[in-house]
Amino acid sequence: MSDLKHIRDAIHGDLEFSDLELQLMDTAAMQRLRGIRQLGASYLVYPAAQHTRFEHSLGTCMMAKKILHALETQTRLKVTKDEQKAIAAAALLHDVTHIPFGHTLEDERRIFPRHDKDPKRVEFFIHHSPIGKLLQRHKILHRVVALLSEKQAAPDGSTWAGQVISHTICADLLDYLRRDARFCGLNIDYDDRIFRYFTIEDGRLVLNLQKNGLFRHDAFSEVIHLLRIRYFLTERVYYHHAKIAAGAMLSRAVERAVELGFDTERLFSMSDEALLYVLQTEFGKDMAIHRLISHYMSRSLYKRCFVLTEHTLSEAERLKISQTYHDNVRNHRGVMERRIAREAKIPPEAVIIYAPPPKMNLKEADVLVKVDRRPARPLGDYRNHEVMSLQEKYGKLWKLYVFVDSEFAQRYAVIGAICEKHLQYTNDLPLIQKGQLSLFATEEN
Repeated sequence: MSDLKHIRDAIHGDLEFSDLELQLMDTAAMQRLRGIRQLGASYLVYPAAQHTRFEHSLGTCMMAKKILHALETQTRLKVTKDEQKAIAAAALLHDVTHIPFGHTLEDERRIFPRHDKDPKRVEFFIHHSPIGKLLQRHKILHRVVALLSEKQAAPDGSTWAGQVISHTICADLLDYLRRDARFCGLNIDYDDRIFRYFTIEDGRLVLNLQKNGLFRHDAFSEVIHLLRIRYFLTERVYYHHAKIAAGAMLSRAVERAVELGFDTERLFSMSDEALLYVLQTEFGKDMAIHRLISHYMSRSLYKRCFVLTEHTLSEAERLKISQTYHDNVRNHRGVMERRIAREAKIPPEAVIIYAPPPKMNLKEADVLVKVDRRPARPLGDYRNHEVMSLQEKYGKLWKLYVFVDSEFAQRYAVIGAICEKHLQYTNDLPLIQKGQLSLFATEEN
């Protein structure tokens, strides 16, 4: 192999890449990621959040190599060159199947299956592409595909290699926490000492928070700090209400375009801007899409006129609401949106319901940790008050929103009352506006 090449990164400095990794980067599928923002519509709230899935992919590859190096240094782990090559390649390619505004369309409005759950995309981006040929030439194609799938186990049954790339505390997380914070202008970071704690137990990736059987408080504090950063970004960025509104508008426009015959496989070759352009030009004559996209492009975002919070609902009620409007069984969401719009005498596309999944879980609290000589267990099992507090706060970020076109702002009170009538719950928005629910999440303009 020739000497490693360096690429300068805004977050991690000089990153080293092999010839294979550079060749993978230069494929059309990977280069397309330069046009897909890491944080979707968040740039409408945080203007500098323009970083892309391409640079995140480079950072994830680098973080995976750092974890591998730590494992080899701190344990007796011996990783073959082919396995090292496969892990690095899988880390680099972990987001190659992303479509424009992927999490918005897949997770928030659930129009399409998740990028990592859609076998069509693996076939398109990896098996039947120059990427697949490159991996096949290096005899690691099947291993890379396995690492990127739910069937991550190696021939010996171990799962740690896939967990290095994407799990709880992993290469993916360790890159995007720093990258998202930096480009959103948030002054938070973690210490690289976290890499010292990685180990392997029973074939699984574990954080070792003990030494010679004695619990290490400093190691535990660093893990808690990571969880705090994850919560902070979720509260301030990922679930910011204006970002959610923008994503809901875009998703509703794509949903309508699909109804009009938009070939969704075109998304496989599109960037963010290409999708917006197609919606404007090919589907712009449709009144619903025209309203949604013209407002999105001018940042005339829909506003909240009705909110339900975790504070006012039981767990059973949240489950029912999420099944109805997040999972969208039998298009209940669309039916309710049209019902509210009809009674309010406004266009149907002027009303959008956003519902999160029933449980908001801080999955990083499931990281396996070793605190003494006993086998590793999920961090959350230890019932530590700091972990429990973060999990509770995370759960309280749950909110159902009804967004309405700001053109009808003078009628929000009336429309809110209509929502109360049809959704059969009292509107929590007045309490939020008065600050009486402010401890459950940070609400910014």
